[in-house]
Amino acid sequence: MHPIRAIASLGLCILAAISWFAPPTVTAQAKAADGNGAPELRPLATVLTVERGITCLDSGELAEHVSSWLGTDRIAAPLSIDVHGSPYFARTVWFRIQRGHATVAERRFEPAPARCADLHAAVGLAISLALKASLLDAFIGARAPGEERVSHGSHPFRFGVAALGGVAVLPGVDLGVAISFQYAMAERFAVRLFALGLVGPRGNFQQDQGRFHTQLSLGRLDLCSRLASFTSVNISACAGIAAGAMNVAGEAFPMSRTALIPYLAIANALELDVALSRHWSLTLALDVLVPLRRTSFVVRDDVGAILAAHDLASAGVLLDIGPAYHF
Repeated sequence: MHPIRAIASLGLCILAAISWFAPPTVTAQAKAADGNGAPELRPLATVLTVERGITCLDSGELAEHVSSWLGTDRIAAPLSIDVHGSPYFARTVWFRIQRGHATVAERRFEPAPARCADLHAAVGLAISLALKASLLDAFIGARAPGEERVSHGSHPFRFGVAALGGVAVLPGVDLGVAISFQYAMAERFAVRLFALGLVGPRGNFQQDQGRFHTQLSLGRLDLCSRLASFTSVNISACAGIAAGAMNVAGEAFPMSRTALIPYLAIANALELDVALSRHWSLTLALDVLVPLRRTSFVVRDDVGAILAAHDLASAGVLLDIGPAYHF
């Protein structure tokens, strides 16, 4: 099987398997209003749910802060407040306020305050402000389901498949596919493994001395740092090393040859990860590969003299786009 087709098939199969076995997200329904149509008022602590993770969040202390900022400890029952501390990062916290099935507010703290007292005060203030702002929905309408924002802060693992297109990594236009696996080992840092397959459909020699085509198989290890994080978009920069082999075959020669050439390069990337749902995102990346050794493709005559040569570029660029699954 062609190496690129094999990589693409493997990636799609793994994506499907992960998605199939991952636990579904369950949303609990909010309680209905009373028989008169007015919302039922309940103690704030009964509509506030806290999952602390490895943070120092405490539901009782947080409820006291929210009540203090609001000036009341009672809230309309159709509203629910879910606060989550990351199970992996001690300074990552986010919360969501819902009215029924509609999300009316969502906030994220990364990095959150290090001191527990400051953390509860900051999150409590943000919740109270969001609750007051949500009263505007009575005049402008609740947020539509399609307008809800999502993030992947609670998921340290990411698996992705991407289509590749670029220039100068191989001679001419480059096309290929990649699969990747990423692990977030700290709040803003991640390590990522790639397997890439590229083809250069056609390369030409000077003075029409014939042509050749190339295939490149690479393994790549990157260290990535998140430069900016928004509600639904993360921007990251990555640097690493890529190693593999390039297969080159001549065409339209009296005696065409095939060669397998080692390939080693420095890899750099700038990536956007756009959240689509709780588990899925769309990734777009610009990669720059800088080979660490000079590679030349040559045409020789019967006695070994060089008739024409084509040098591999000192740097090549790839554009990656594809889905990613976070878990």
